[in-house]
Amino acid sequence: MKCVPCMSESLKNDIRAFTDDPHTLKQISEIATCSLGEILELCGGKPGKRKAGPYALFIGSCMSKKPIKGKPFGAAAKYMRECAEEYRKQKGG
Repeated sequence: MKCVPCMSESLKNDIRAFTDDPHTLKQISEIATCSLGEILELCGGKPGKRKAGPYALFIGSCMSKKPIKGKPFGAAAKYMRECAEEYRKQKGG
């Protein structure tokens, strides 16, 4: 089975939120979109790469809704903590 590099739509959107660079945006649009549950496939490493777990999927979705566009790269840490807290509340812990 041939590996096809891909990226989830939510990850593509997160990257778009951090840059206005036309070259990067063009590359992101040309990369295939992964099937549901898979965040990134670079076609390197071991075959049979495991799928993203519920936490990673939740964080990816949550981060894509945060207002991080145009903010410095380090500003995302605050939103990551917020998403982690939302996940803990959702899980009851």
